[in-house]
Amino acid sequence: MYSEITKNFDDIIDRATVRYISQLFIRYFLRLLLLFASAIILYILVISTSNDAVQYIQLIKNYSDKDFLRSFINMQFQNRGEPGTYFLLWLVTLYYRADLAFYLVSLLSLSIKNYIFFRYLHYASLAFIGYVLIFVHILDANQLREAFAVCFVFYALFIEPKNKYTYLLLAGAGIIFHYSALLILSLYFIRAPIIGLISMIVFVLMGDILVTYNDFFSFASIWTGKVKGQVNLTSSLFIVQTTISIAAISVWKILTPAQKRGAYFNTIGVLIYLLFTDYPIIAHRVRELTQLGIFPLLFFDKQKLTYVRIIWGGGFLYYIIYNLYWIIEEINSKYNVF
Repeated sequence: MYSEITKNFDDIIDRATVRYISQLFIRYFLRLLLLFASAIILYILVISTSNDAVQYIQLIKNYSDKDFLRSFINMQFQNRGEPGTYFLLWLVTLYYRADLAFYLVSLLSLSIKNYIFFRYLHYASLAFIGYVLIFVHILDANQLREAFAVCFVFYALFIEPKNKYTYLLLAGAGIIFHYSALLILSLYFIRAPIIGLISMIVFVLMGDILVTYNDFFSFASIWTGKVKGQVNLTSSLFIVQTTISIAAISVWKILTPAQKRGAYFNTIGVLIYLLFTDYPIIAHRVRELTQLGIFPLLFFDKQKLTYVRIIWGGGFLYYIIYNLYWIIEEINSKYNVF
């Protein structure tokens, strides 16, 4: 009798183990399949719509046979900014040709985001598909330096800070790849959002003066070129982002910490867009970057369906449709696919 009970129990355990292993295998297989499909989409975008890739590849060709430090100190390299991504490109070019090196480094950036999403988010597959359709053609296939900085931005948005230096360390690591990672420091004001937004206004006004009149900050002059009329306050993307912020602010008290970080980050983009109506490069770049706040709002916590989540979901869907339209339009204009 005892042996029969033991055998039945072992059979149950074996079936449960097999079921668990099967589910685990299917889960990781689908995740790998998603990453593979994303890698194909990234490749298509790099060879078809990417404008920055040509410039990166030319730089790699110029410096691939030289010492990295000497190459970076060279004026042409120095003018283009931060060392992190260039070092990765230089390193990969030691083993592969320049165009393949650019793609592999881009794929590394995308793979890191895939890991972060599946590590921290609910409905990670849906979130990652959204990222690929909205941001890959802007970041990983083009603005490669900022694409790596965004990895640190995601960590800052998703994780709970362990101490007062967490955001500082993430921002410090991020700016090795792109100065946009400085926006991570804004998350220190989550508990005092109004003070944070006022401080942001003072900071950007002071920053304009420093860049204009101090040679030490002249590297940022490319961002402060005044071009009137190129920041459109009736832009559908700006309106959607503003609507997402208003919806989040209306329920601020019941948001989780991660959602508050996302809402605050998104709102910073709205504020910067309004402040820099004469500085289109800053306005559009920061607006694009702060759209990332939608991910912790929608996917970090499992929440019941509410009107604000419908608004956020509608905004997320609009981002996808809008970017898909322009990607297809750009590919079609070059290759007459349709």
